[in-house]
Amino acid sequence: MEIVSSEKNCTKFKPNFFDHVAAGQRLLVSLPNGKLLAETLIDAYVKGIVSIPVGPTATDQQIAFYLDHGEADYHVQRDHTLTRIKQHDHHAGDIRFIMYTSGTTGNPKGIVLERSAVENNATILSQIHNFRDGHATCLPLFHCNALMMSLIGSYIAGGKLFIQNRFDAYSYFKNIKRHGIRTASIVPALLEELVICSPDWPDCLEYLITAAAPLSQDLARRFYDKYGSRLRQGYGLTEAVNFSFLMPSLDDNSFIQHYVKSHPPVGEILSGQQFKLLDTGEVVLKGTSTMAGYLKNNTATQQAFTNDGWLRTGDLGYMRDGFLVLRGRIKETINRGGETLYPVDIEKHWEKSGIQRPFAAVPIYNKRLGEDIGLCFEKGGVSTLKALNTLAPFTPSSVWCAPIVQTSTGKPKRREMGSKLFSVTESSIEYSSLLSMAACYAEDILKHTCTRSLPKAGPATYIINEAESLVEKKIPLYPVPIDHSLVESVPAMQLQQLIVENIEGIIDGTVRGEELVRKKKGLWERLMCEWPMNSYAEMAANFLLDQGLLKGRTLELGAGVGNTSRLISAGVNESFIRTDINPEILARLSHPGKNEYYDFNAPGRWNNLDTIFAVNALHCAVDKHKTIAHLYEMLSFDGTLLLAEGSPRTDKKGTPWALNGLFGIFDGWWNISGFLRRDQWIDIFVETGFRQWGYSQLRSGEHDLGGLLWAVK
Repeated sequence: MEIVSSEKNCTKFKPNFFDHVAAGQRLLVSLPNGKLLAETLIDAYVKGIVSIPVGPTATDQQIAFYLDHGEADYHVQRDHTLTRIKQHDHHAGDIRFIMYTSGTTGNPKGIVLERSAVENNATILSQIHNFRDGHATCLPLFHCNALMMSLIGSYIAGGKLFIQNRFDAYSYFKNIKRHGIRTASIVPALLEELVICSPDWPDCLEYLITAAAPLSQDLARRFYDKYGSRLRQGYGLTEAVNFSFLMPSLDDNSFIQHYVKSHPPVGEILSGQQFKLLDTGEVVLKGTSTMAGYLKNNTATQQAFTNDGWLRTGDLGYMRDGFLVLRGRIKETINRGGETLYPVDIEKHWEKSGIQRPFAAVPIYNKRLGEDIGLCFEKGGVSTLKALNTLAPFTPSSVWCAPIVQTSTGKPKRREMGSKLFSVTESSIEYSSLLSMAACYAEDILKHTCTRSLPKAGPATYIINEAESLVEKKIPLYPVPIDHSLVESVPAMQLQQLIVENIEGIIDGTVRGEELVRKKKGLWERLMCEWPMNSYAEMAANFLLDQGLLKGRTLELGAGVGNTSRLISAGVNESFIRTDINPEILARLSHPGKNEYYDFNAPGRWNNLDTIFAVNALHCAVDKHKTIAHLYEMLSFDGTLLLAEGSPRTDKKGTPWALNGLFGIFDGWWNISGFLRRDQWIDIFVETGFRQWGYSQLRSGEHDLGGLLWAVK
């Protein structure tokens, strides 16, 4: 076997190091990717040493865990030195590798792979791809694909292995041509870069082998447009050594049929292995290439296999024209109120709707539904946001425009990204009742004012215009009779009744909103602290607490009666600053932090704040762009701005938010703008210079009631 590398300087490993390590002992290897790592792993394999390969970026804490849990006898460290750890009494048998999982949800599991399983798999693949004629990989050798197939397969075949130490599309193809390589490995994330760069195809290269992460239909199409059908997708998992399925080489027509016109399949089962689909759709495997189990974890090992000995892959699939097609992970399915959704299916739908990759469908928390759909994406900006209206029935209820979190092989960490997001779904019956009752009050207002002349501008004009819009949209919003008794005692409806009773005075200018609210003691505080307004405060509080955004210097805008302040009081510190234009209101609150006057229409006097937030306040800003710019200047780098805001129109029919007219009695609403649309806020975030943004919806049936918006400086 010949090993060559793209490294400019290849350090020779000292052969006498292995004079100290005996067959059956365990060697933790944390060398950088490259020729030295390849030679070390092969030498250990030939001598019968058990290798525990880990990435060179592993933390000291992770290394300590691997050494202890893996019972390593020696450690080949990043600086190429061999360190004796501790002598263990191993009963290694035929073990050759212990491969650790990523451990994103707890301590990683050690996958025990025996020589027979490794060689069975590597031999089959080296024969299929004819590694004797040369193979290349740009993947790290401390991961299953490159180690089991490329390295061990090339060793068994006795061929040349070229290792691209650091990937770039041009040098990968240049080196493949230089060394006369026949087949080469890649993953979709790097294939994307290859297609974008489009270097000339090396004459010696027959095809690329892609695996480790899903290949999208769009990427397959773009690859075909540039390079034709010279691509084969495979599928496997570390617990089954490497590949269990592989696509055959296809001619152009077949490639278009299977990869371009349909979601790309992962292939046919390899010789020596068996598979079947359970009733749940899960793919299970059996054969000569399965793990011996998880190291020192009998419970996890038992859970990994069915009662009759089939290895669970955790992947869902179906057969199409004799090929396996994957549709997502069982753990990555989204259970939306009992409806099982598959991220891969959702992403295919989004891709057809024009959303630009990279993006990922992620499961997010929703108290009522259990889970809902979230979208994480990197490209497209506000244009992507506006396109979301076309994504039904897979419209995401939470979106984050930020870098995609992936494994080292390019798989999106859906659960990890989704854990940062949530949405809120409220009772459609309750909100429909509120909307219907508000429409009835709107009809009463119009009856009282149909013969009155109105001023050109003012609270009354605004209220009546909103009343007309609401009555126009008054339609059955729930397939049962509307029960107004559900919402009669809601503070908003009590205020709505006061507006009807005093509409004449509002028109004449003899009754002002603030005076009207004071007619019922405690009504203003109840209005802001009870449903539906409390929903926005609760969403903001949950986000602030869950994301740990209250640990630093925090500024609250328009704190008012303190609804949100009360909800987050346990999480704030003495550096918390609570502001309002009526600081006397704030004096009633006895929570940690300072109470100060601030009008957010003017620049603030603070700087290097970690978090700024406001709940249903910033829509009162006279110039939203200037206000957001003031807040941006006060934030530190990586600081977060969080807004909880309603929506002016809540469905595709243009139905107004139920309380639009009600809040029209107050200055700062009728004379400014009321709520902004979500895309308007995000436009402002982007124009101001925030580098990340996102939102979480507050929904009721078909009605989008606004929710949270955030941006990171």
